[in-house]
Amino acid sequence: MRGCGRALKISDHAGPRVPYTAVAAFWRIGGGFFAGRKGWRIKLLVAALALLGVAQVGVQLSLNVWSGMVFNAIEQRDTGAVLRQVGLFVGLASAFLLLSGYTLFAKMRLQVDWRAWITNRLVTDWLAHGRNAELAASGDAPDNPEQRIAEDVRLAAEGAVDFADGIFHAMLLLACFVTLLWTLSGRLDFDVAGVVISIPGYLVWAAIGYAGAGTFLTYMLGRPLIRLNQEKLSNEADFRISLFHVHANSAGEGATEPSDEERRDLGERFARVIVTWRLLMLQTRRLSYMTSGYAIIATGFPVLITSPDYFARAITLGGLMQATAAFITVQDTLSWFVNNYARFADWSASVRRIATFRAALDALIEKKAAAAPTRAPAETA
Repeated sequence: MRGCGRALKISDHAGPRVPYTAVAAFWRIGGGFFAGRKGWRIKLLVAALALLGVAQVGVQLSLNVWSGMVFNAIEQRDTGAVLRQVGLFVGLASAFLLLSGYTLFAKMRLQVDWRAWITNRLVTDWLAHGRNAELAASGDAPDNPEQRIAEDVRLAAEGAVDFADGIFHAMLLLACFVTLLWTLSGRLDFDVAGVVISIPGYLVWAAIGYAGAGTFLTYMLGRPLIRLNQEKLSNEADFRISLFHVHANSAGEGATEPSDEERRDLGERFARVIVTWRLLMLQTRRLSYMTSGYAIIATGFPVLITSPDYFARAITLGGLMQATAAFITVQDTLSWFVNNYARFADWSASVRRIATFRAALDALIEKKAAAAPTRAPAETA
């Protein structure tokens, strides 16, 4: 996986073949989790998580409407109305906190169950019939299978649930708040060479344009991260296994001092770890400049483009704040890719390592099945 231009794809050109994209690779490994005897329980858990997400979006919509009412009350200096809105806010905030707690619990339950399912199947297939020894003896076996099972499976399962829930929540927010923002933004008219141009729902188009620019820049700056994260995982694992061998040879009966070759090999492996980390640091810094600037500008951008309507008395202060909050929600939802790119890079690297290991196991199983002698059909009397 040397080419940065295909950073979101994880095909192997050497070793066992794995599905081309991270999502396809993970589904091939863990898709069976939703089938079988306990599949209906898992589907109920997913349905409950979806219902909790819908309820959360409903509360967020209510909070947006609340922001308009409370700022209108402040603009009118109506103390009684403000106090009533404070009471309403306490109720909405309590509901949101309760829903968030149950959502987190459901997500963690789904993550640990999915991890357990994948781990059990990998461990069973790996240890059955001495396959672990056969893979270790083969020249093209994936390195560090223990780490792939223990760490990469955990990262992959947790990330899959987080990403699926995040995308679902983002789609719900987008569907609800785009309609709201379109209604709040009205029409923008401006004169170009004597021709009046009208743009209905201009805040929606501004949010789409802003998020689109941020997504493109994030992709261009962040796509090398997947390759670098994969190299980081591989180099760290190589260094760790080298340390283990040196320790095993220098401890216990018949212990010997590490040879010059072992010391040199250990130093070279650690040097590769440091080089990869430095490259990762530089690339992450470049990406953080863009994402941090993007987030800072986003806090003031909607106020600036909405304030002319307020100064023209086309909207109230409550309308200004409600439109600003809706714009930020839409822009943040459209920026899901921007906000999660770095983590998706880590997740893709872990999925690739599991998929390569799974493909090696499958290849060994198929090879042994093909080599097994077939029984002759029994003679009939």
